[in-house]
Amino acid sequence: MLAATLASPPGGAPPEPGSAAAAHAAPLLWRVEKGGRTSHLFGTVHVGLDLDAALHDAGRVALDDAKRVFVEFDLTSPAAIVALVYDALARGELPRGRSLRTLLRPETWNRLPARYKGRVPPATLDRMEPWFAVLTLPLVAAPGGTGAGVSRRPAPILDAAIVARAKAHGARVMALDTPLEGIEAFSAIGRKEGARMLEQLLATDVESQRHEIEGLIGAYVSDDDRHLVKAFGRLWRREPAVAEQILFRRNERWCERLALWLGDGGVFVAAGTFHMFGDRGLVELLRRRGYRVERVRGLGAEPSESPGEREPAVAAGAVEDALDARVHAAQRDLAPARVEEPPPVRAEPAPVQRARRRDREREQHDESEHGAHHPWPRSCISATIAPRA
Repeated sequence: MLAATLASPPGGAPPEPGSAAAAHAAPLLWRVEKGGRTSHLFGTVHVGLDLDAALHDAGRVALDDAKRVFVEFDLTSPAAIVALVYDALARGELPRGRSLRTLLRPETWNRLPARYKGRVPPATLDRMEPWFAVLTLPLVAAPGGTGAGVSRRPAPILDAAIVARAKAHGARVMALDTPLEGIEAFSAIGRKEGARMLEQLLATDVESQRHEIEGLIGAYVSDDDRHLVKAFGRLWRREPAVAEQILFRRNERWCERLALWLGDGGVFVAAGTFHMFGDRGLVELLRRRGYRVERVRGLGAEPSESPGEREPAVAAGAVEDALDARVHAAQRDLAPARVEEPPPVRAEPAPVQRARRRDREREQHDESEHGAHHPWPRSCISATIAPRA
């Protein structure tokens, strides 16, 4: 997500913790209820931060009490990481006869090897799909120690810390995406769009990129919804194809998976903060499925929304306050016209049939998490980048 966000213009520094703008902030935590069963959504950032500070008291209780914890990708699983790298390398190379150099302007191409600081030969860079270069450039070339508090107090990546805490409390950890699905979301970005993102990324100097990342992480640490949602809005407006692939379509797929488990309650879902926002974010998608989804204001605090009642305008202090009229207006203006078709009429299966079907779907989901191991692809990219045993 950070790689995609870097392609958008900087949005300025967020307010300092404790300032007036951050005074009404709350943890990025939502309560999900249906049929008397309760689960939670939690928005993360994929960097090293203090887990207790990010969760707040309410988030710690929700995570520690969870029976199942879903994350985008289990960063603590060596097998999953190997599969992720394999799938990325297998799809990150251009077809024979194609060249990244020809997709970029000459001045942009000249900046690319320099930004990689000689760690990847130009011949290897020339074989990369644009999306692969966008995804790996910040990892290889961006300076370390970015983010509010990251360099001063090293900490595990937030998602990995959530997984470790969940396992320590006996919860079962499950991935929202298989490694292949995660990579396919990025590889689905077209070459023209990927090349344009790479142009924008290389047009911004490293110091400006560091400032933007620090601004976003600082906003997260400060629970500054407005700054985060404005960044989400910039991504949606300037990179609609990227948002479609790496946010919205994944959200829809995740909702299908989560529906298999939310009925049991005790589920804690941790995904990137941008996945929570907007009309096609997880919060709204679950509401449309009949779940009551409310922002958690803290232990003992009142929910952000009255039962069965929603204001047409955004409510002060709630996440809808952050999703201001400008973001919604941009979504309406940019969204292509769609003709709504009536849903097909389906016979509702009997309770026993529904239970059996759900069990089969659960088994299939569990099996999909254990992919077969593959040898490393023999390609120019993998020979240079793939880890050695």
